[in-house]
Amino acid sequence: MRNSDGSRRDILLPGEFNSDESRHEYERVLALLRTNHGCMSVADQGDLTINELALRFMTEHGTPYYVNPNAKEPTGEHENFTCALRPLTFGDIPAREFGPQALRTVREAMISGSWCRADADAAQCCRR
Repeated sequence: MRNSDGSRRDILLPGEFNSDESRHEYERVLALLRTNHGCMSVADQGDLTINELALRFMTEHGTPYYVNPNAKEPTGEHENFTCALRPLTFGDIPAREFGPQALRTVREAMISGSWCRADADAAQCCRR
């Protein structure tokens, strides 16, 4: 997709492919595009969103670094990172605005069970 200034932006949708969560976010993004004549508005070019930060981490570090040297395929850590980042899907919230209160909100969602136990176990693997 394109920003209002013409630059390109990738958007990482939350949840599994074709899940209710993913489809809901997709519809929200489409509504924003319709409202803004086919472009996403850009408040501040220097702001990186939480989703963009997670995507950048996975593409620049997670995917290339955690590869089985023999099979040349991603290791299990790739899936662990994917699961650990899933509750951080805050859409277009700038990363600089994601502070301690937002982290508490994510933690509470994980504790309350609104985030499934298998994902919480996978995130535990990432804490070393």
